[in-house]
Amino acid sequence: VTYANGKLTINPASVTVTANDVTKTYDGQPATIPAENAATVEGLIGSDTITYTVAFASTATDLTNVQETAGAVVASGDATQGNYTVSYVAGKLTINKKSITVVVNGDGDEVTYDGEPHTSTITVTPESDDPLFDPDKFDYTGDTTVTETGTGTYTVEIDPTKATYDDPNVDVTFVPGTPATFEVSPLAVTVAIAGNTATVTYDGAAQQVTGYEVTAISSLLFTAADIVFAGEAAATGTAVGTYPMGLAATDFASANANFDVTFAVTDGWLRINAAPEPEEGGTD
Repeated sequence: VTYANGKLTINPASVTVTANDVTKTYDGQPATIPAENAATVEGLIGSDTITYTVAFASTATDLTNVQETAGAVVASGDATQGNYTVSYVAGKLTINKKSITVVVNGDGDEVTYDGEPHTSTITVTPESDDPLFDPDKFDYTGDTTVTETGTGTYTVEIDPTKATYDDPNVDVTFVPGTPATFEVSPLAVTVAIAGNTATVTYDGAAQQVTGYEVTAISSLLFTAADIVFAGEAAATGTAVGTYPMGLAATDFASANANFDVTFAVTDGWLRINAAPEPEEGGTD
């Protein structure tokens, strides 16, 4: 009987080190590899360990902006470590867009009525409390002018669909805020009015003075035709004495909304003086 010794061969086990994907939302800062759980190791037996490192690939020069780059996260180390043959698989770097909500507000101006058309260019202002928001990257292409002549408050609605933001790293949702207003204010005008006056002599009958005069208007744009009178411009009396008309500023109003009118009214009056004493006379 012949005996021959056999050979025991134990081949290295295969281990795979896969760099975990790095995923983040854009924040203006470079991506980083986490200190723990940077890779997934498959194939180790029991409590065995191997040594490896995980880093960004040398070709991954942009670690800040939005992207999805395969092979950007690299695991590396020795191919043979003790009882193991180690292979390495790269991971992916994903930087997602940042979502920001921006309120779009409008702001107009104010002019005083002067009978001429006025054009106002409104200001459109973005508002966001997100520190990544940069107002210099905002633009608005909607209509920003309004032309009006008469008094009033004119609203210019802001159209969020006309707002843009120049940053590919950010998804911006625009929502309407405060609309812009353009106000044409009434022109302040002072109108002086004087009631008519009369001095007469008592004759035993009722006597009267009526009417009033517009003596001054501070603006040529406002005319006497714009005045509405709701009182009674008359003073009537019979006996000796002075009778006021009772004219007051509250009797007058403006029919033209383009003016803020102050009426300065001087009351009219009727004065009845005593009749002269009849002459004594006669001769026999």
